[in-house]
Amino acid sequence: MTHGPDRKVQAPGLLRAVAGDLRWHLSCDKGWLNGLLTNVILVVAYFVFRNYDYQGLTELTVIDIATGVAMYSMCGVYNTNQLGPDHERVRASLARGERLWRILLVKNLALGVIVVPITLVGSALVPVLLGQWRQIPQCLMFDLWVVFTWLAFGCVLSVLLPYCPTPVKQRWRQRRNRTRWVLCITAPFVFLLVDAGLSALEVWGARTVVSNIDRHLRLYALLATLWGLVLWAVALAGADAYARPPARRLQADLARAY
Repeated sequence: MTHGPDRKVQAPGLLRAVAGDLRWHLSCDKGWLNGLLTNVILVVAYFVFRNYDYQGLTELTVIDIATGVAMYSMCGVYNTNQLGPDHERVRASLARGERLWRILLVKNLALGVIVVPITLVGSALVPVLLGQWRQIPQCLMFDLWVVFTWLAFGCVLSVLLPYCPTPVKQRWRQRRNRTRWVLCITAPFVFLLVDAGLSALEVWGARTVVSNIDRHLRLYALLATLWGLVLWAVALAGADAYARPPARRLQADLARAY
């Protein structure tokens, strides 16, 4: 019965684990980085070249546009399927007793090291190109809210529907896993629509409750960021509860993620 503590000690420090995960992604799983860059370029181009009346944009509208850039940038399987591509290392970590919340935290931080700067730069371009320089701080805070919210959703879906990326033709021939694969692919875009609708409802509610909401955008952005951070923490805790040791359900899902 002395093996448990020894196994847990083998887990590397947080910074070392994040660095190792980054090296793995950049060397073995470059597809998610290509997907992220494609999303950012497409969504920035869409918002910039769309026929907006730049002079008539309100401050809150500019922030809405920048937040939309962040939302679409985070919309991808690189966020909602963090365990599947790395299922072998994840299963080994779970087998030696490492907690799932820590595994997901490492992957979230590794993802954030690349995703957050790209997302924030892409989003900050919107107020710059629209001539609304003063809105950059609020845009960046709302972007952090979007990032935390999407990381929370990504943690939940990564645990419930992990799958190993394979060529489309090969995956389509596997009828047994076809429905699961389609759900994994489409889930980010369904959540994007839901998230966009909730964001619009939230803005409408804020305008209804606070008539001069434009004067309190920084406070509003700060509260939204804190709320996103809470959601992320709850998602990590919930995912960890789902995969309590010995994590048989998650181990089984990862084993059949092919």
